[in-house]
Amino acid sequence: MEHLASGQMLPLQHSIHYQESVLLKEKDPNYPVFSVKVPSNQNFVNEDPADIFFIAFEDVFNLFHSKRLDYNLVRLYAINLQMKINRERPRHIAVADPYYMRDSQLQDGSRTRTKAVRYLQNFMLMHKESNTILLPVFPEDKYCTLIILDPKWSLAQYFDSSSTTTKKDYTRIRGVLDEAILGYSKSGGTFDKNGQYIRPDTKKIGFKHVINFPCIKQPAGSIKEAFYVLHHLKGFVEDAEMMSLPPSKRDPIKMSREISDDDLREDFHRIQVKLSEIILQDVSNGSGLLHVARALPKRDIEERLHKQGDGRTWTTKDLYKPFPEPLKKTSQMTYYVVFEGRVPGVYEEWEECKKQVHKFSGNCYKGYPTRHEAVAKWRAHQANKSKMKTFLVLSLLLTIVAAVLYFILV
Repeated sequence: MEHLASGQMLPLQHSIHYQESVLLKEKDPNYPVFSVKVPSNQNFVNEDPADIFFIAFEDVFNLFHSKRLDYNLVRLYAINLQMKINRERPRHIAVADPYYMRDSQLQDGSRTRTKAVRYLQNFMLMHKESNTILLPVFPEDKYCTLIILDPKWSLAQYFDSSSTTTKKDYTRIRGVLDEAILGYSKSGGTFDKNGQYIRPDTKKIGFKHVINFPCIKQPAGSIKEAFYVLHHLKGFVEDAEMMSLPPSKRDPIKMSREISDDDLREDFHRIQVKLSEIILQDVSNGSGLLHVARALPKRDIEERLHKQGDGRTWTTKDLYKPFPEPLKKTSQMTYYVVFEGRVPGVYEEWEECKKQVHKFSGNCYKGYPTRHEAVAKWRAHQANKSKMKTFLVLSLLLTIVAAVLYFILV
């Protein structure tokens, strides 16, 4: 579906096209990335090398096309949400920086594992008044799951959208969380009455891990785990008041945020728009809160990527391909305009169009051979609706004025 009011997605695509055209003219082009500065003094991981991370142009392409999201985009969204919480200060909720929460960073005895434990321990202590800490994690460095931590009740609930189709190994993540809450306890962290949990295997304080907590499940074969995580993240922050209740009084159905497929698809689109907005306004804008003032040379980027354990591959100039355009349709393909339906707009696939009009009373739709013609018809329809509304308002006003004059004169 093409969303004509797609926020900052189109300007971001234009920005990337321009930057790529500049890079391709250089003899030794720099990496095609946006550099993101992590704010200080806001409980994020902002020590070297985590204080700057990178959003590749290809990551944005995957975002636009609803493919698997790189963990850096999830981190960017999480940081933005916590910054919002810091500004508006809703009670009982916080979003932790997921920088360390990749399996490859949590190997036993590694320095990054030790840092992960210390960061989570300190984060829980800093937010010990919060009933809920939201933590995106990346089991096996490939998947994405949202863990809801409630330290006061020693509870860790795993919102795993693909748990019914793909089993994941949470061993390292669970171990880090258990070490963190043990440190939280030893450092003065508090628990509610009967909230402290003693692990039967170690006889030490740990989390009760609820791996299969009920949540929205994605279809088999889907690679959108991160979209589901961001959907839940956004929802929990919006419903922060519900988080003030103890776990026993929370509504699992409401927490699972049951939602229709159409509404979920629209929410994924809002996530795409929001991330595009963050990149344009906060990252690439010179006055943005996440903007890196000095452009990093290629060598500095390489060193940071290596230190961060970033395994993304990068092409040389000879193999470099510009930011991909959306796939073009053949002349036999059709674009559909839903004038009246569940979600009016321009659709590229009949099945998507059908979902909007099937069993919808008063539906109105039509197919067109080209995108240009479909978009033109949709815009004309929107303009006509606007004119009709204006006409009706003016007619109503004239009727009211005539009635008033009649009573005055008579």
